[in-house]
Amino acid sequence: NKSEDVAVSGDYIYVLTDVADPTVEIYNWPNSEGELDDISLVGTITADGMANGLWIHNNTLWLARPDNKVVVYDLSSDPTDPTVLGDWVIADSATDIAVKNDYAYVTLIDAEQAMQTFSLLPDPVNPSATDLLSALDDPIGVTVRDGYLFVTTGGSSRRVLAYDIDTNPAVPAPLGDFSIIDNGWDIATRGSYLYIGLGGSTKGIQVFDMTFMLAGGSGDTNYEVYGSLISSAFPTSSASGFNFISWDESLPNAEDDIKVQIRTATSLANLNDALWSGPAGPDSFYTQGNETIIPAIVGHNGDSWVQYLVHLYGSGDSSPILTNIDINYSP
Repeated sequence: NKSEDVAVSGDYIYVLTDVADPTVEIYNWPNSEGELDDISLVGTITADGMANGLWIHNNTLWLARPDNKVVVYDLSSDPTDPTVLGDWVIADSATDIAVKNDYAYVTLIDAEQAMQTFSLLPDPVNPSATDLLSALDDPIGVTVRDGYLFVTTGGSSRRVLAYDIDTNPAVPAPLGDFSIIDNGWDIATRGSYLYIGLGGSTKGIQVFDMTFMLAGGSGDTNYEVYGSLISSAFPTSSASGFNFISWDESLPNAEDDIKVQIRTATSLANLNDALWSGPAGPDSFYTQGNETIIPAIVGHNGDSWVQYLVHLYGSGDSSPILTNIDINYSP
């Protein structure tokens, strides 16, 4: 049946199916690194009625349901046959759920009662409500990451709402909102990226880079998170073999990075039409500043003009620094 939500815990994938057969299908993917053919169905959870949202945190699974209820399961004893721990009542029909540390955030199918926050301490099966927020439109999906909560709306507003849950996780504080190209259906984060599942006519995934925001961005004192530099065109005087590339860099922050591409041609006139390439050809990059071989198979050998393109990625709080670059060739 059609899937409504999905979550991963260890080597297990939990897929929530829709109203035609409301269950959670449990799949095993050994080591989560093998081929897709290695995935096998190993169990199901009978949802006892439709559920709209699924979340897993610390061996606990939550199902958010449209009958004003959240059901809690324990995965620790047997992830293929979860044990029901209990359930609790919410203010309205649920559309999704996200859990971060000791708080659960449940989106509701009502712009006036859009999201309800619960403290899971001391008992995650009998939590206490700490907040109830309104929103621009009916919320559909919710996700969390360190310090932030994001809600996507399914109505005409076509927005993602951002909240601060670092200052006070019991009462999410609105930070603002931004547009998406169609109705939001579901939402997830990975690293510094935000992924929006789209409904409506678009039916795709829209990806946003949050690096600048996560670094505290928007102030005049912050650096840009991306920049590029295209060099002058350099003649090698004759048909040349290109041997290796290297550069000196300083990366103050773990999120700072430098990548380089080159292009070559037999003449200056042809250089502008050449493709920027890395060690695997177009759309690849040289990523290490230490001496790296320029593979002959990429097709630069025999050319007599060269140019480089530097991509600089920053955290927003610091900037990568390039101090020298060398491209070695044999005339």
